[in-house]
Amino acid sequence: TRVFTSTGKHFDADVVIGADGFSSAVRKYISPEIKPKYSGYVGWRGISEELKLSDNFRRNLFSHYAFLFLPQSLLIGYPIAGSNGSIEVGSRRYNYLWYYPTTKEKLKNLLTDKQGYFHSDGIPPSLIEGEHITDIIKIANKIMPKNFIDIVTKASTTMFQPIYDVMSEKIVSENIVLIGDAAFVARPHVGIGVLKAAQDAVSLANALIDNSATSDALKTYALERFEPGRQAVIHGRNLGSFIEQRLDKPEDELHLNLPPERIIRVSGRPYEHVVEQGL
Repeated sequence: TRVFTSTGKHFDADVVIGADGFSSAVRKYISPEIKPKYSGYVGWRGISEELKLSDNFRRNLFSHYAFLFLPQSLLIGYPIAGSNGSIEVGSRRYNYLWYYPTTKEKLKNLLTDKQGYFHSDGIPPSLIEGEHITDIIKIANKIMPKNFIDIVTKASTTMFQPIYDVMSEKIVSENIVLIGDAAFVARPHVGIGVLKAAQDAVSLANALIDNSATSDALKTYALERFEPGRQAVIHGRNLGSFIEQRLDKPEDELHLNLPPERIIRVSGRPYEHVVEQGL
């Protein structure tokens, strides 16, 4: 197969591996109908310096991995090392990820900078309009417990990412193969993007070593990795469904099976572990 690049170069290959991420050009080539699906919410992110947070927060909450269930949304917070890698008390930071419902129209506004340029693949933090950060701070003051508001209002950096997923219908086409986010993109609730990419790479490498025929190797890879990828996307959609549906509480729809205790237990776990452990 001959592959042509955007710069006009070309390469001949026995196997073409699409490891080109969320907006995969290789995926578009083999499955042009498969497009990222917007979830209906974004993930606001912020990092606060430890000493800028209130004494109450530092004393009672800082060391905890927190799940904050808010009306129609979910905030996850946890301590991280300082900018210099330090984990000494007083020099650490606190990171939050706040899933918040956002219409497609609002999302377009969020992704448009002051010059009117629309950043379809994500806007650099420095180009986010100040009014949008002011709006999210106002919402935080309105719906968050007082002891948590600091992590949003005192964040030294604030950014957001639109939450998408990608459900491929195939990950192999002749001698072209997709791995990592080029193959499947699960919502961040699952927390396995890097793990899944590594598992895909190991599976493909082993299949190519163990099979003399390339076609057999790619069939083996697809049999091993298609279903785990598909289940990861389904798992992520389930965990975020209460935000997508704008439910005030995740347990409001019983058929979703999302009591807060279960969300805490299964977030950040591969779907295979959830099934194995009966979660």
